[in-house]
Amino acid sequence: MKIIKRLSLLALSGIMALSLGACSSKDPQEEQKKFDRFIEKQFIQQMESDYTTMHVYLKQPQKHGVDPTNVKVNLGERPTIENQHKAAEKAKKVWDEFKEFKRDILSDEQKQDAVNQMVAMTDIAEKEAAAETLLASKGFSEAVVSLTQDAADVVVNAAELSDANRAQIEDIITRKTGVAAQNIVITPVYSEGK
Repeated sequence: MKIIKRLSLLALSGIMALSLGACSSKDPQEEQKKFDRFIEKQFIQQMESDYTTMHVYLKQPQKHGVDPTNVKVNLGERPTIENQHKAAEKAKKVWDEFKEFKRDILSDEQKQDAVNQMVAMTDIAEKEAAAETLLASKGFSEAVVSLTQDAADVVVNAAELSDANRAQIEDIITRKTGVAAQNIVITPVYSEGK
């Protein structure tokens, strides 16, 4: 599921970047306000869709309009065909809603913010994926890496970790993400369903 989310994010980011130059005759101020509401709604939905993401990115979710009681506490869902279809349908709905905006009348600041956010999200997603791939190649096949600007949370499917395992995980995270070892939190969570 995390791969699907990242691929959807990368695809949507690319499409958004390519489509920032559409034509329109709509009221620019109203379109700008509508776009801001759309972005805020997408942000809140993304934060409320994933417990780990919400807590990694937001210290006080309520200040950003996010209601923690709407967040299901879990470590994610196993990838299934059904979940892939649901994610694809959701991404298409968001894309269809996004296409309705006439991006040429957005303010330069809004356009630049959108590009900056896409670049930042893509960079984070690429670093998380690279770290998870290398962790999997070293035997930590169900690891989940969540990054912020200067910190990393790593959840590993293990009852416990040796000091050598922790050092290996820290080394991988530091090399692939640039996060300092003292800012890496490693949490072993044993899942019997493996």
